[in-house]
Amino acid sequence: MQVMSFGRMAILTDPTGAVFGLWEPATHNGWQVVDEPGAPAWSELMTHDQPSAVTFYSTLFGFTVEDMSSGGFRYASLHQEGVAAVGVGAYGESVDRAVPAAWTIYFAAADVDASVARVVEGGGAVVRAPRTHPTAGSHWSPGRSARSSRSSRPRRRPPEALSRAPRVGPAHGAARSTSEVVRTLSA
Repeated sequence: MQVMSFGRMAILTDPTGAVFGLWEPATHNGWQVVDEPGAPAWSELMTHDQPSAVTFYSTLFGFTVEDMSSGGFRYASLHQEGVAAVGVGAYGESVDRAVPAAWTIYFAAADVDASVARVVEGGGAVVRAPRTHPTAGSHWSPGRSARSSRSSRPRRRPPEALSRAPRVGPAHGAARSTSEVVRTLSA
């Protein structure tokens, strides 16, 4: 579907039933700001059939796969040119098979606790409270690698990188609206 002069999009489902969007940029490249509160930080898919989803997305986009599974938890980080792009995890055995596969988008927050409080004040609800990750630290952002560093300025992807960037995740229009809401709540 053509979206004015911005680009073209499609909404699809993968073999596990997860809805995702594709974006072909024209005048609007998509996400350009990262490592800034309110900017998209990570996307991950949770599904009952994680191996099929990993195969599907790695084949579709040419991702390389880093298996991060441990114990009873199955998870893979899918990489584009050596950089983590998205994650794909398996629902645990206790999750009802009727729960559909779903993508989740994470937004960067300078203070997760303060942002959660603002979400609740704004009428949202807490599905999973902030927690400390055993190796990544307090209020971790799953998309931030150990080698990434914070700076006082937001990072912007150069236009040439955008043309190679995979367009996986929520449909552009929905993501933009959600991002604007999160930026308002994080301000």
